[in-house]
Amino acid sequence: LYSWIGGQSAEDHRPHFRQLNASIVESAGENFEAKLLSAVSSCLAAGLSSVLILFKCLLHQVMDFSQAQRVAYAEEYADTMISLFKNWDQLSPDPQNAQCSAFVQQALDFIQGCEVHFWRSATRIQQNGALVPPELSIRFEQLLRQMINSLCTEAEFDRAVTTLRE
Repeated sequence: LYSWIGGQSAEDHRPHFRQLNASIVESAGENFEAKLLSAVSSCLAAGLSSVLILFKCLLHQVMDFSQAQRVAYAEEYADTMISLFKNWDQLSPDPQNAQCSAFVQQALDFIQGCEVHFWRSATRIQQNGALVPPELSIRFEQLLRQMINSLCTEAEFDRAVTTLRE
């Protein structure tokens, strides 16, 4: 999918995500189920490589986007889900607004930052001796790895943050 985006606002990015979402929903057809969305990378890592499963994973994005792009993605995700919502027009405005907000939040919850870019930034910080003293460089990296580990608990994360701040 190639898109020409004429600006940097959320409104400029929405047509890209609108087209992307429409093509995913159309390709998946009746097999599309929003509740089964998960990261493509997670599906592949789990060995789930069938086309159907990948389609179910596609709307859960791994991205390294600007705030405007995140907003555009979330709003277009909500619009896509609303378009699939049976009897949407029969809802009164308050439930429509609540459901739309829930879809936007669901999309924002799907967004995962790119680990490659995270580690590039972490390396730049780690190499700056004014920020991370050389003798603490290895510990700094250990704490970051602990924090991004999917098995890290909230308590472990908080302890790692406290240690980094010290």
